[in-house]
Amino acid sequence: MAMEKENRKALITEFKDRKNVGGIYGIINDVSGIRHIYSTPNIEGSKNRFEFAMKTGSCIIPQRQNEWEEFGSTAFHFEKLEELEKGNEQTSRSFADDLKLLLEMWTK
Repeated sequence: MAMEKENRKALITEFKDRKNVGGIYGIINDVSGIRHIYSTPNIEGSKNRFEFAMKTGSCIIPQRQNEWEEFGSTAFHFEKLEELEKGNEQTSRSFADDLKLLLEMWTK
């Protein structure tokens, strides 16, 4: 029981100490060459959602559903374009603002 409690505390500490990395990513249509660019506060989470969508044939971006259906999921790939680590003292709002600015730089 004590070991289980220590393990739980260690897991909680590890979770709190993890780095929060967001960034800019692209969903690229390899057939048409179209690249859709997005920002996210969790770039690994977005990559995992994309990989899950590839396995299940579902589209993670509703605005791209028609394109996904036309070309099929295998016509797309995920590309990390730029990563941004959230600062230790940075608020979620400030981090979101930084990601928004970074997205603007990538899309202009």
